[in-house]
Amino acid sequence: GRLREAGISFGAHSRTHPRLPTLTSPELEEEVGEASSDMQHHLGERPQGFCYPYGAVNERVASVAGKYYAWACTTDFRPIAPRGSPAILPRIDAWYFQSAGRFAQWGTARFRAWIWARRQGRQVRSVMRRLGTS
Repeated sequence: GRLREAGISFGAHSRTHPRLPTLTSPELEEEVGEASSDMQHHLGERPQGFCYPYGAVNERVASVAGKYYAWACTTDFRPIAPRGSPAILPRIDAWYFQSAGRFAQWGTARFRAWIWARRQGRQVRSVMRRLGTS
């Protein structure tokens, strides 16, 4: 109760933190839907948001999350699309807002360019890791 009174909201992250796309449909329903029910039981209200464990999501997983939650976050590093699905929202870690003035740039062309450059860097690092381990 005290955390909610202080303005903290709670979201779900599944029951046991599996890679959701690998689950059967009944397992997926249990992991995603029962997490909401469990939180209702323990906190007295259902969470509105969900974050995919490991950022692992596909269309089937997003569809199930959309049945139980108002929104769900991926780990995609990108701006929000104007007509994007609330079941596959990007997530930009607060760490990226440590620089003075970065948050004030939110939504500007400069901010979108900065996001694009950071995302390109992530993709290059990912390719380099794959090449280094093959």
